[in-house]
Amino acid sequence: MDLSQPQSDAWHYLHDNEHTEVLFGGGAGGGKSMLGCTWQINERIAHPGTRGIICRKELKLIRESTLVTFFYMMGQLGYKAGTDYEYNSTLMTVTFSNESTITFKDLGWIPSDPNFERLGSSEYTDCFIDEAGEITEKAFDIITSRLRWMVKKGTAIPLSKVLLTCNPNNNWIKAKYIKKENKEVILKPYQAFVRALVTDNPDKDFAETYVQQLKRMNNTYDIARLLDGDWDVTERTGGEFYKSFDTLKHVKQVQYDPSLPLHLSWDKNVKPYLPCGVFQIKGKTVMMIDLFLGKSPNNKVWTVCDWIRSKYGEHTDGMFIYGDSTADNSDPSLEENRTFYAQIMQRLASFSPQKRVPASNPLVVPRGRFINAIMDSNYAGIYFMISDQLSEAINEFTNVKENAEGGKDKSTEKDQSGATYQRWGHISDLTDYIICKAFNSEYERFKRGGVAAFDNAEIFDAPTNISY
Repeated sequence: MDLSQPQSDAWHYLHDNEHTEVLFGGGAGGGKSMLGCTWQINERIAHPGTRGIICRKELKLIRESTLVTFFYMMGQLGYKAGTDYEYNSTLMTVTFSNESTITFKDLGWIPSDPNFERLGSSEYTDCFIDEAGEITEKAFDIITSRLRWMVKKGTAIPLSKVLLTCNPNNNWIKAKYIKKENKEVILKPYQAFVRALVTDNPDKDFAETYVQQLKRMNNTYDIARLLDGDWDVTERTGGEFYKSFDTLKHVKQVQYDPSLPLHLSWDKNVKPYLPCGVFQIKGKTVMMIDLFLGKSPNNKVWTVCDWIRSKYGEHTDGMFIYGDSTADNSDPSLEENRTFYAQIMQRLASFSPQKRVPASNPLVVPRGRFINAIMDSNYAGIYFMISDQLSEAINEFTNVKENAEGGKDKSTEKDQSGATYQRWGHISDLTDYIICKAFNSEYERFKRGGVAAFDNAEIFDAPTNISY
């Protein structure tokens, strides 16, 4: 079988003498079920008389999904029903010619069986839990307590193994293997996590098609989970600062246009990253085409500038610099005590950049209303879009919350080292800065009109002359 690198890594953990719990996945289409079924088949053939169990929340899901993959892999591996194995659809068991068995079992919680007595007193050698996020942690604990059949140190099967596959979600698996609230999980010596995305799938034709399918989903929360394998993304639950942000309207396939100037906007920050957004403006359409996030140890001005030069070094049609006005002062921590923007202007001098940093930052509440008016009804004919490749920016506009004063909620979190940082707000801040500055006259008009400017704004359709 052709295995991807993540599948190969998981296979190693499933056959070493150290790990007993292996979590595999992190995104849709990464070959999770194929790996689990292939592993179970391999163990039964290699070890006569052993018992494997394949579980999922409901038998219906097993029949419609997991079993389909299982029998496909049996065929791919050359095993034939009636010769190499027998399938009992009533008992949901596969019995191999060497007397090994695989049982398919549901592990969903039901009120009539809260302690999973339906498992009986059966013992198993190892276990594959498909879509483990669907079951409870108690179900996991109970099934793993039954893994002892023919398992003994010093034999061919010294350890009982359990393979869990899943997509990111805010559940017990995240807390057990990925990330607890405000801190990273430190895996125990017997635990392993292998991240796999659709882009890791060894079937590249399938991967390419499935990526496009996932990108067409309307929900950015699911895109972040299933395509990007993002365990931190949260679903919109209300109270968002950008109430009018809509992925259907504002997330598009936008491309760099060498005939338009580059507009760079910065937020002076180092944790969780130093961000720089790359925009292009055509008429009154603002497009975020790129995003550079300098994460430690690359959260330095010169490093991010070098990335920009490397990617856009051939650009000759102008560059403008926007950003946080509070960064426009000398700072002893910066190179040669120059200001934040002095470093940027020097490092990007080959582009002949023009500085457009305002004397002071626009106030959060009115600028938020202005951006929301643009998102809601294209106020003053201004249209805003984000490249569908920029998942961090999409997550930002989805997840920034509004505080009690109507501003942005910039609650802090702690990283693994204990350092405090603001998770949300940096990418949207630099976007606010460029829109308010580039369309300053419209912003001033909006502020003078107050509520009326928003409520009575003329509605414009999306421009038809923009390539995206």
